[in-house]
Amino acid sequence: MFVCFCFTVHVPHNRAFTVTYEPGRADVSGLHTHWDNAEMTANVALDGDYEGGELVFSGMKTEPEAPEGQRFGYEHRRGRGVLHPGALRHEALPVETGRRTNFVVWMRSSEERSKECPRYLTQEKEKKKKRKKVDSLQCAVHTRVWRL
Repeated sequence: MFVCFCFTVHVPHNRAFTVTYEPGRADVSGLHTHWDNAEMTANVALDGDYEGGELVFSGMKTEPEAPEGQRFGYEHRRGRGVLHPGALRHEALPVETGRRTNFVVWMRSSEERSKECPRYLTQEKEKKKKRKKVDSLQCAVHTRVWRL
């Protein structure tokens, strides 16, 4: 299936990682209600041999949390994912059996972040200046490293 997403915001920065949930371990059986440090989040299931672990959305971080009956649940399926605004409040319910591993990508925009924190854009410009001082050999080879 091909899906095209069009953004009105340029999201040049990203962070990619995997997260694994297992029953019986309080630190990784589920994830409490939170929002992501990103403008957009992609979350893809890498396996499917588990029960429980539903992803539940409960409103934007700027709004009161949605009451129980107005929340939206998403059940992951292996190889499928969900794309949502990072500011959308959500939680991962505990996995009851098996193990669930997801690949998550946070997409970030300096432009959007600077609206909430004007110093952010200044700090990003300073970081960019420092990166430009890298020698020409390193600049000739551009590689994106994904932390998994």
